[in-house]
Amino acid sequence: MSERAGIRAKISLGVVGLGSILGPLDSSVNIAFPDITRSFEIGLNGIQWVIICFVLTQAGSVLIFGKLGDLFGHKKFFTLGLIISVGAHALCASSSSFGWFLVFRVLQGIGIAMLIGCGPALATFLFPEKLRGRVLALYTMMFALGMAIGPALGGLLVQQWGWPGVFWFRVPIALAALLLMIMLPKIDQPKRQPRLDLAGAALLIATLSAFILALNQLQQAEIAWLPSGLLFVTALLCLAGFIHAEGRAPEPVLRLAMFQDRGFSMLQMTNLIINLCGFTLMVIGPHYLVREVGLSVIEAGLVLALSLIGGGAAGLAGNWLIIKIAPGKISFSGVVITAIGLFGVALLEPSAGLFALAPALFAIGLGLGLFQLACLELTAATLPRNERGVAGGLVSLTRMIGMVICASVVTGGFEVLQRSASFVVAFQSIFLGAGILLTVFLIISLSRREIWFSR
Repeated sequence: MSERAGIRAKISLGVVGLGSILGPLDSSVNIAFPDITRSFEIGLNGIQWVIICFVLTQAGSVLIFGKLGDLFGHKKFFTLGLIISVGAHALCASSSSFGWFLVFRVLQGIGIAMLIGCGPALATFLFPEKLRGRVLALYTMMFALGMAIGPALGGLLVQQWGWPGVFWFRVPIALAALLLMIMLPKIDQPKRQPRLDLAGAALLIATLSAFILALNQLQQAEIAWLPSGLLFVTALLCLAGFIHAEGRAPEPVLRLAMFQDRGFSMLQMTNLIINLCGFTLMVIGPHYLVREVGLSVIEAGLVLALSLIGGGAAGLAGNWLIIKIAPGKISFSGVVITAIGLFGVALLEPSAGLFALAPALFAIGLGLGLFQLACLELTAATLPRNERGVAGGLVSLTRMIGMVICASVVTGGFEVLQRSASFVVAFQSIFLGAGILLTVFLIISLSRREIWFSR
């Protein structure tokens, strides 16, 4: 790669990163929930649909858009994702009714799924294959910084302009990325036979939709066991249908044969588990900081950003580590650091102060960031280059499933614990349980040490 081509590739990577951060910047919406509730005059139960519509759409389609990128070009779908995002964010911000707001959240989820499904693949195709690890490290850093900015910026925007501000501010970002896409060079992607597995795509969406809605039922104050059970059964049946369809499709959405590699399967399961445990911080952390520590919403967002800054630091460090250390060892270190951070939060008392809490928060973000980087690299290295979109989509999908399970299990478990214990004891117990779960999973995985130390 010539010096001029290298400079253009670096600028292009910045453009891809600018577009990709629209997804993690949605963390700013959480801070706006109270204002959304007041503006649309809905109950607290109604706010959950703001999350469900977005997450369900994103999780259900991210792998599919990654596959479509492999078949028809990642640049095309990334650009389409930016166009949809411009309209969806503007429509969300200007919604006059809660019903239309939810419709536009679905549209937003589709646009973001295109961006994060094709973003990692597009970034790696800008550079020679030997630089793949370093490129993914920089991409991970940009993604983490987007998540870090979201909560803090969201509080300021809501205070100044109300809840529409957390959507309006992303419109110029999407427009800027869209206009700058012209700077991207022509991408030489591997040629594929353009046949989409429609049956597999439909069954994947149905499986994830039924599963996420079933988990949502478990969050209710009075659990609707029959609807929840029926939805879980539906998810299992659709999953069985998906597995059957993928085995027969000439060009499946997801080649299931890759999961015969135990190391690959364990990597994806770890991605789910580490995000299930680590996302605990974002689920109940804000309540703890506001209620027990006495911070304002804006201050709580800034404190939580310490964890997400840790993720950005992982990207910076990973740019160097990925050259010196095998990705398997980096992923193992990420799991260990995350577990240490979870135990650190569990063992601290509110009186210890923020200076004592800060290292634990940073450790959780650092560990998650290191693992995410290594997971992306190992998944991309395992799959053929012409399935790079599937690789990015799969990593995003398993991460989101872990976060969705966390939101359901942690919320329900926290409410149950509070009935028999204080808020602080319930908070500490949840983090202790998350740390133990992650540690036990890691110990079990060490029965096959080659998963972590031979790659």
